[in-house]
Amino acid sequence: MTKIRAVFKKFLSVVQICLVLFSAIFWHLSNEKMGIMRWLVYENERYDNFFMRNKIIWTLVIILILSIAAAVKIHRKPDKKYILFVMVNFIVILFAFKFDSEKIICYFVINVIFIIVLIVQLIKLIFYWK
Repeated sequence: MTKIRAVFKKFLSVVQICLVLFSAIFWHLSNEKMGIMRWLVYENERYDNFFMRNKIIWTLVIILILSIAAAVKIHRKPDKKYILFVMVNFIVILFAFKFDSEKIICYFVINVIFIIVLIVQLIKLIFYWK
């Protein structure tokens, strides 16, 4: 069972790395390729109508609250991994507050990828805490 858990944990780490690389490549392409820029401008207009920015920020705050609650419930003394996770979560929340789709054209894509990465990290911290 421990081999399966180790493989699954490594798989989740690879998924996180791939998502971060995808967001970096997508950000680069959104600044270089006009077709991607047009598509992102269209998507930004569509998402701005749904108040997506507020939903993204609230989702990030909920992930932060869940991570703090998990640390308090599971372990009384959080370790360095947990503290690093909370710091990264704060940085992502600050990113979501500071920027918008007018400053960074792929704002929504990057934030959704950050949300997925943070959820995967929360799963890893809860189920594989050592």
